[in-house]
Amino acid sequence: MDEAAGFLHAHEDDLGARVGLGEDVAIGETGGTFVAAAVLAAVATRLTLRPDQPPRLVLLLPGFFTLTVGSLGMRGLTTLAGGYVIEGFHDLLTFVTIVTAIAVGLVFGATLAQPAGAGR
Repeated sequence: MDEAAGFLHAHEDDLGARVGLGEDVAIGETGGTFVAAAVLAAVATRLTLRPDQPPRLVLLLPGFFTLTVGSLGMRGLTTLAGGYVIEGFHDLLTFVTIVTAIAVGLVFGATLAQPAGAGR
């Protein structure tokens, strides 16, 4: 193991905590999801302005499925079924918040990327 890899391996827990803390301080999980969805929609919209590109939906779907948090919703339901009501509802509330951020971010990004006068 070279010196840089050894340093990263020795400090990986500390590094992960600092990166996570920076994300929470800056915009949080929901804000980050919103920004990612907006960028995804804007890039997909701009790329499809040229006629030789694939349809917008083809460009959007892989990123959309990457952003979705279906496992969080399933975890919330199984936690509720296991009798842990507060934790289950917390997971479900987080799920709904993140899905809303994805939807609003996609609409926002697509709107920003439209050329002036398009759709009028």
